[in-house]
Amino acid sequence: MRFAAGLWIFSSCLDRFCTKGYRPETSFEERLELASQVKDLSGVEIAHPGETSDLDETKLLLKQHGFKVAMVCSDVFSQAKWSMGSFTSPKQEIRREAIELTKQAMNVSAELGCYRVSLWLGQDGFDYPFQVDYLKAWNWLIEGIRECADHNPKVTLFLEYKLKEPRTHCFMANVGKTLYLADQIDRPNLGITIDVGHALMAQENLAESFALVHMSGRELHMHFNDAYRYWDDDMIAGSIHFWEFLELMAWLHRLKYNGWYSLDMYPYREDPVRACEQSIKNLKWYAELVERMGVEKIFELVGKKRIEEVYEFLREFLRK
Repeated sequence: MRFAAGLWIFSSCLDRFCTKGYRPETSFEERLELASQVKDLSGVEIAHPGETSDLDETKLLLKQHGFKVAMVCSDVFSQAKWSMGSFTSPKQEIRREAIELTKQAMNVSAELGCYRVSLWLGQDGFDYPFQVDYLKAWNWLIEGIRECADHNPKVTLFLEYKLKEPRTHCFMANVGKTLYLADQIDRPNLGITIDVGHALMAQENLAESFALVHMSGRELHMHFNDAYRYWDDDMIAGSIHFWEFLELMAWLHRLKYNGWYSLDMYPYREDPVRACEQSIKNLKWYAELVERMGVEKIFELVGKKRIEEVYEFLREFLRK
């Protein structure tokens, strides 16, 4: 299990009520220093252009702290100019800027030896009925991401879906719509990111969503956290949904997932280093439970016996 973390975990963690953050703001170097204190963490996710403006300095600091880059995020969401969309903005010049910025992120990713770029399009969606032309917006989405994919076929673009926030409705809202989008773009270097909190908010079953992406043949990236389903709470991984995490881990093992176990949290009131360590311990614990139960034994029961018997097996095992 290779563990990574988004460097935003070690930021000030601001929200709309505490707009200066719950901790002092940190520099890129300070975030790496905090991340280096997390046991078993070997990778980080970084943002372009915010954390890659001086690429030589970025390389040096990553090397000093012994981190690999698990993902480069194309930041097409955190500035006011993206407020009406990035790839789907009604302004052609904004759409062009989003495409060019993503191509830059792909170049940076290749230079860092990562070859993986995240596209979380939080500003691409709508808030009101009659606000957007859906046909135009989805065509812009397809054409723009396709152009980026063709820019460098060696770099995989990972589409990360989310039901809502900051828009009340995001175009890439759930696993089904995102797989449809990838199919319409029709390029092999398109992957899917499943963020646990986003999947829960979309009322998805984590294991089923993972299985669907696996069936599609597309590369998969996992973001781990936890949430109460009605919002993207970004809590300590595996802290709320025990049974869903246990089933997901069983499927990760059954289908031999070998990607990053990447943490995407916002520990507003928790120590970020300890929150990461607890997440990693939880994920290792779920993996240990699955291994001790036996993946073959678990799936011998699934679908072949009544659900009462499956839970009888699980309870008896957990009593040991």
